[in-house]
Amino acid sequence: MKVIQPVNIWQNGENLEATLLNASNVQDNQDYSTNTYAWDWVATQLNLTIIGDYVPPVVEPIVSEEIITE
Repeated sequence: MKVIQPVNIWQNGENLEATLLNASNVQDNQDYSTNTYAWDWVATQLNLTIIGDYVPPVVEPIVSEEIITE
């Protein structure tokens, strides 16, 4: 996924703001320059501006405390 310049979209009868672009490449050869071309091509076709790579949030694990009863 890539972060894009926010754009207004219409979804299920309401205005929303899109900030992410998600696309799949079916012939991925793991060549960075080719993959960049694919992202740029998709963004251009949709009139979007890529502003960065998506970094998923890090979720802290829930640590339970042991309760001691006497």
